[in-house]
Amino acid sequence: MRKTVVFVTHDMDEAIKVGDRIAILRRGGRLAQYDTPAAILEQPADAFVADFVGADRALKALALHTLAELELRPAADGPRVPRSTTLRDALALTIEEHADTIAVTDEDGRVLGSLTKDDLLR
Repeated sequence: MRKTVVFVTHDMDEAIKVGDRIAILRRGGRLAQYDTPAAILEQPADAFVADFVGADRALKALALHTLAELELRPAADGPRVPRSTTLRDALALTIEEHADTIAVTDEDGRVLGSLTKDDLLR
């Protein structure tokens, strides 16, 4: 039997990190959207929900996915990152390092392939 835990917060970033499902309520307690963090960020039900989660919702959504979910290109030079890295952290690294490509590694540091900045943004 799985227990249900309800956690109330006004911090959207916190809700995204800890929630399996998020309920966004309008004034008066009316439900605006109840869904997974990814669905709320990537497909807000309406303008109210989009405004509530913020203009940077696309960046927040990148934190929900890892490099392991993407199809890799053949190995190329670039900063090395494990495949467990979030897309958001990988994109931040490409910006910080002024790199167009990153090398994706397994848990032992072996290069599995590479991704471009454009791959991360898709």
